[in-house]
Amino acid sequence: MNNYEDINKYEDPETVEAYEDDGSCVITCDEDAERFLNYEKKRLANLDRLLALCDAEQQRIQSKRAEIEDKKLKSFYREQLNRYFMKIGADKKRKTKTSERYDLLSGKLVRKFGGFSPIRDNSKLTEWALETAPDCVEMKPSLKWAELKKQLVIDADGAVYKPTGEVVEGIQVEQTPDTFVIEIEKEGGALNG
Repeated sequence: MNNYEDINKYEDPETVEAYEDDGSCVITCDEDAERFLNYEKKRLANLDRLLALCDAEQQRIQSKRAEIEDKKLKSFYREQLNRYFMKIGADKKRKTKTSERYDLLSGKLVRKFGGFSPIRDNSKLTEWALETAPDCVEMKPSLKWAELKKQLVIDADGAVYKPTGEVVEGIQVEQTPDTFVIEIEKEGGALNG
């Protein structure tokens, strides 16, 4: 493998099998492993570059969307229709508790009345409600898993609570496979792939 483009041919499992058969992609010594590690480093850097490009494009699109939504709300036509609506007499509009409307052939002009919307500080509100309106507070017991895990012995047979030797119900144990991680040294720290 003489150039970086050769790396991509190993992405396809069928191609890898073909190269394994002819011996051209089998690691036989440290030099081969070092070369493959460098290829993997370049491959991961390229994928990181593409992910960064995707993130930048996504941010650009979201910015453009916000701009379009803002334009949708600020329109010459909307403003003129609002002014016209304000000139129409109350006797020609239908009024409810929450809105007033004026019907046209192509649609309706509607003014929805504003109101009050609470902005809550849940911690202060909960503290107040505990003393004043306790029936409005939900008390949910929550397991402290990190603390309990320290007191368990977990093996293939299940989980045992160390202090009593009791088998713990509610925990199923599954064998997790070994994983293979490549740690590539990168300027400023390790990059795991």
